[in-house]
Amino acid sequence: TVASLSLTGQSATSEYVDFSEKLQGASASLSYPLDESYTFASAGYSYSKRKVTGFQQFQAASLLEREEFQGETSSSMASLSLRRDTRDDYRFPKSGGVSGIALEFSGLGGFSKFLRIEGRTTQFFPLKRWLGFESTFVFNSRIGYVLPFNTIGDYSLPGCGFSSASECNTGSYQVRFLTDIDTDLKLPLTERYFLGGLGAFQVRGFKQRSLGPRRAILTSDVNSLGERLFAPYGRYVLDPGIPGVKAGDCKPGNICNNIEDKQISDFANLDTTDVIGGNSMMLVNLEIDFPISEEMGLSGLVFFDAGNAFAENDIINPADFRLGTGAGVQWFSPFGPILVVIGFPLDPIANEDSSVFEFSLGGQQY
Repeated sequence: TVASLSLTGQSATSEYVDFSEKLQGASASLSYPLDESYTFASAGYSYSKRKVTGFQQFQAASLLEREEFQGETSSSMASLSLRRDTRDDYRFPKSGGVSGIALEFSGLGGFSKFLRIEGRTTQFFPLKRWLGFESTFVFNSRIGYVLPFNTIGDYSLPGCGFSSASECNTGSYQVRFLTDIDTDLKLPLTERYFLGGLGAFQVRGFKQRSLGPRRAILTSDVNSLGERLFAPYGRYVLDPGIPGVKAGDCKPGNICNNIEDKQISDFANLDTTDVIGGNSMMLVNLEIDFPISEEMGLSGLVFFDAGNAFAENDIINPADFRLGTGAGVQWFSPFGPILVVIGFPLDPIANEDSSVFEFSLGGQQY
């Protein structure tokens, strides 16, 4: 029985549809086996710095705007985890499974403060007896919840320069200071759950990071006092000086969202919304893997996925799960596993593609 120590350093830049993220960090993890070969307990510590940029002309949802004004943030996190692995083969499993639970606390230093608990399981079942050919049924499930300890006051946001609430009244329900918008969303953007895209613990059939709570994209302007005000995209932010028209009104020719729209059915224009991620999530993957050519290392898969992410004050509700299905081919090439998948959302909304084609080098990881 031997404990193992792992040390990791990381420096990466990720480009997303709405923003860019630069990450630098390091982590250490100590793992100890609780039995001969199946169950491991781990404790770890990590420190990271993140900077989110790339929003153009301050047009993004409230939570994304906060990250732009905040600049670089840091996270210092301690973790405990338990993992049990009973797979018959690490690379090509056909029976057994992998299950784990992790508890993470951030707040020992740095900006981000939260407590996260997450559990996941992957189980493999041989199907040759029922289907008559070599195949494996794969069941994945993942659930996570984050309790945020940050407050809106922790963010360096442009707000009202006056002391009283009456003096900070913008005169329009649709025009507000950033400190007064979505005050219940306290978990930093970089710690939130976004679903969609490839992966053993994702909802396939949807674009990467496209599933989760949405908020209206905001546009902004600076008043005569130098204060920055915000309103949903397509609305007047300041008084336009047009008789009978005031700040907060929808500009002619626009279809405007309201500043407190939250549900998909609430938004008048989904194209002017951003996915802002959730503090909780749940998903289920059902998959059948089968060989196409063992000599070439070629296999196929078909899948059905269901899941979603949910914002603070919302409960995990299976009735709100998004559904995707599709098929793919995996080639265990000399350069590593290559996975090609085409997926289809079974319940597409107005601004979603009817099919999603994705490619990855590295394949699925359990």
